[in-house]
Amino acid sequence: MLFFIENKVKSLPGKDQLVRYSEKDSNAKGILLSLVKPRFNLPENWFRKSYSELVEYYSDLLGKVDETFRLFLKDYINYMKNVEKFIEKISYGESYFLEESSNKVLEGMRLRSVIEKIHYANLQNKISDLGYKTYSGRIKGGHHFGIDLPIEGTTSSFDIQIQGNQYRHKVNFSLEDKAKLGDLEKICESIKEKTCLYHFNLEDNPILQKSSSRKKWKTYDKRDFYDYALIKKHVSSQELINYIKTDVKKIEAHLKIVTEIILENMAERRK
Repeated sequence: MLFFIENKVKSLPGKDQLVRYSEKDSNAKGILLSLVKPRFNLPENWFRKSYSELVEYYSDLLGKVDETFRLFLKDYINYMKNVEKFIEKISYGESYFLEESSNKVLEGMRLRSVIEKIHYANLQNKISDLGYKTYSGRIKGGHHFGIDLPIEGTTSSFDIQIQGNQYRHKVNFSLEDKAKLGDLEKICESIKEKTCLYHFNLEDNPILQKSSSRKKWKTYDKRDFYDYALIKKHVSSQELINYIKTDVKKIEAHLKIVTEIILENMAERRK
């Protein structure tokens, strides 16, 4: 019988990749070996094994192999144990920010990127129970995670997005809506004036602090408009997650007003 073994150490597993392997032979079995449990259901005939299970298996082999291979296995077992301990410390530590000393160690081990991916994926998992689409990934050299709230009555949406030390409020105008709207900056100014979106309540805020003053809106592709505050040092991951959950409740109450603002501007354009 044919077996596929996908060993993920320096990246996170992806379902599409596993499906492609299965398509090569529908009768094959697959084993996913990964540092973290995937956030998707494995394809049929695939099984996930952790490095803890691999270490346990290799430990049982130590008394059954020759001395040369035994020394190799011992080194590998110790290495993987240390990697798992380090990941647990980083991903579930008290601080949202990765310590600089840890970053240097991770760079030396060539594991910094995957640890950051795991860190942000774990943070994403902590907000996945809010009933909205969540995401994590990497863009322009920085890892991020966030939550996407649809703006009912439109094809646009609103994001709370965290990247590095930035806590962002972001309105994502869809291409369909953008074609029907006029000045997007003016619309965002109206949203900021009439709702809690783009406001961070910075007075006595234990999580966020003011960023440098902006002269214009920050944008992605000239249709996703965002503003941000800075996340304070020494903020824990749990404090940040709790803040997001509170912020979502406030924003939910104002999304109807956002819908009205967008639809009013569409109506004006049609006149």
